[in-house]
Amino acid sequence: MTADPSDENKSVSRSISSESSQGNVIAVAKFNQFDEILFTLLLTFYKERRLGPIFQLLEVIITVLQCIAVTFQRNDWPMSGQFYQIFEDVFRWLTFSISWNSISFMLVMTILFGAFAVGVIIAIIICVLINKKGTMQIPIIGSVLNIIVSLLSGIFYLPAVNVFFGSFNCIGIAGTSAFQVSMKCEGSNDLILLIFGMLLFVLYFGFTFLMRLFIFEVEAKKGGPFALQTGVYPCFVQVLTTLLPIVGIILRSQQAAVAGIGIAISFLLTIYPIGLQPYFSPWGNTIYACAMSAIGVTFIIGLLCSFLDTTQTWVSVFIWILFIILVIGIPLIIGFLTYKRARSLWAMREDEEVPEYKSKKNPLVVLSNAPQQQIPQSSSLTPRIAPVTNNTPFATLNSGSNDLSPNMSARKNLALNNSSQYSSITNDQQKIAYGNAVQNPSMTNKISPEILTVNSQIQQSQQSPNYLQQIPPSMKFTQPGSDNLNFFAFEQNSNQNKQQNPKKAKQIPKYKTIFAFQNSIKFLNIPKLRKKQECIVLAEQLLSSAQKKFGGESSIWSTIAIYNSSFSKNNIRLSDALRNVKQNLPNILERWMVFAMMHDMEDKQSKGSGSNQLGVIFMIRFSKATKEHELSKAFLSQAYMSLSRENMDLEQIMSLIDKAI
Repeated sequence: MTADPSDENKSVSRSISSESSQGNVIAVAKFNQFDEILFTLLLTFYKERRLGPIFQLLEVIITVLQCIAVTFQRNDWPMSGQFYQIFEDVFRWLTFSISWNSISFMLVMTILFGAFAVGVIIAIIICVLINKKGTMQIPIIGSVLNIIVSLLSGIFYLPAVNVFFGSFNCIGIAGTSAFQVSMKCEGSNDLILLIFGMLLFVLYFGFTFLMRLFIFEVEAKKGGPFALQTGVYPCFVQVLTTLLPIVGIILRSQQAAVAGIGIAISFLLTIYPIGLQPYFSPWGNTIYACAMSAIGVTFIIGLLCSFLDTTQTWVSVFIWILFIILVIGIPLIIGFLTYKRARSLWAMREDEEVPEYKSKKNPLVVLSNAPQQQIPQSSSLTPRIAPVTNNTPFATLNSGSNDLSPNMSARKNLALNNSSQYSSITNDQQKIAYGNAVQNPSMTNKISPEILTVNSQIQQSQQSPNYLQQIPPSMKFTQPGSDNLNFFAFEQNSNQNKQQNPKKAKQIPKYKTIFAFQNSIKFLNIPKLRKKQECIVLAEQLLSSAQKKFGGESSIWSTIAIYNSSFSKNNIRLSDALRNVKQNLPNILERWMVFAMMHDMEDKQSKGSGSNQLGVIFMIRFSKATKEHELSKAFLSQAYMSLSRENMDLEQIMSLIDKAI
């Protein structure tokens, strides 16, 4: 059965994008040889499920303690006796500085960490060779590798740095703090161990850097508080936290320098999540800002300890009181500011009404449900881009509510509730139109016959005795017959009385940067908001405006791709965004995102889940693109032949090149 060409053209015009589809993205997007090799190796871990937010939170806490151990070991904190010994033993095992007690123990630990890193890399290569697509034939192998890599690049990373740089304790001046290293240096053997450790450190650092840069949670909806768009901030944390133990070992004799560098590093790690908001959830930014500020507080106290005489009682009491106040107060203040800033960047908050986003240059996104269609609330919405008219549900609601008296508004709401309980109306536009009809009978000539039919059904059910038996107990009748439209009045539920009215919607500012648009849609992190159709429409409007203003930037298309992958679940729109990312000079992180999401789409197609997306639209566009490609090659060939002539016609050549483009 062949499709009508007019229907095909209509389906093309109704599509959100007019230039691409799912299939031609996979065919057009190509990568260089380096990208193919690197991304194929990384795809092994991308296909595995990320460890949950609880594990990531535990990793943050342990990393903070490992950084705090540097100032504890290098600065004279006011502790002594058994109390100091307990803390020293805990920090020694937590940072693996226990390996500094023996040269043989440190050698064993160095070989062990190096073997793990090399073994994981070899295992990845073997798995990729087994299956060229990077998928595991034995699932248990991928799961075990994922756990090992998560531990090596997370909790055990800073301990490995201490092991690799342990031989530096035999070089230079010994430390002046109470923390002592009992390792016996052996001259030439120490130098050999140091060189071996540096080589393994370079390998281990590069491996961890790649894992943190490319392997992260990108699912914004279900990824938890640590979902990211890029892995820049995890790499930023890795680089700066790596400097802390290295500085602590090399500058162990200069306590003030160690504390000062620690303060500077913690300051940079704290202002990054406050200012740039790398995580999609405000809680992810808040957690990291609080954690990094706690590190800074300990180094501030360490700086004071390096100048004050901690052997005096009053100094010890002052330092501990100040430490308790700062370590509790500063992280709380930083966390509060981070959370407030994150919410201030949103287009709306959960306690506010949905604002209206209007632009003269950019079309608004409206709901794509026609009066004959129904969109269940559980399914993902895929609104379309179309000009706003007065027939939209929102325009009808606003225009109808302005001319109503309080009595009539209450009746309208009552009628809407009745229609949702005792009829089959599921379309918002029908509900609002029926509400306006019961308020003003003269408006019935503007309502479609379907809505009038529903109205008559409700009136018939109203007159039936069975309908009266179905009235909930919370509803209480008033004077019957006072008004034909006054069916009954009911007492509000006590739970509804307790609910506060939402705040008035704030006017959305004019966003002028990609950063502002990216953060404006992060209100979808709230489950209550992303379940509302109006909020989804608002997010679509913001992304549409960003697309119009920054259509030539790959980063905004990356955000649109993540949105469609996480919220709309629309493969055609996702493929459009990925194609635009590829065409706008993406960096290596964005190329990796295109590569990974393309493989996800291919997997869905192979399993049949995405086959419905490929239809008449794809076939028409693919045929058109093929013809235009061949025509462009012909124009370029003619232009090349014209350039080889002695008498060149520059106008003709430029015309051919323009046609080819």
